[in-house]
Amino acid sequence: MMKNKLGYLGFLGVIGFLGLWMRSFFFSIFLIFFFFFTYAKVIPDELFKENVKKSALNAFIVNMIINAVIVIVCSSITNFYQLSTINSSMVLYGFAAFVLNFVISMLIFVLTLMIYGHKEKGVLE
Repeated sequence: MMKNKLGYLGFLGVIGFLGLWMRSFFFSIFLIFFFFFTYAKVIPDELFKENVKKSALNAFIVNMIINAVIVIVCSSITNFYQLSTINSSMVLYGFAAFVLNFVISMLIFVLTLMIYGHKEKGVLE
């Protein structure tokens, strides 16, 4: 039994194995979720919960900024070229932007959580 519910996110890493099997880069990105198994045995005290909240806020803010940029860029391109029908390259670039946004947000969350945890260990020692 996991002491920390954050550890359950590690099971999403199985989708990454599916990506390796299918040779799909987009599904392979889910391998990053195996990182969350490292938190399965961590007892979630108040400082840890605060670190998770701060990391989630950082990832959310970055996600919103990237979403705004994606919407502005896609709208500008559509208006500039006066595109009225959707073509395959538009769908591909939109999907790539979504995946990039997901990856960057997850990396921000994981990296800031690691940094806060490292600072916490330095303070406690």
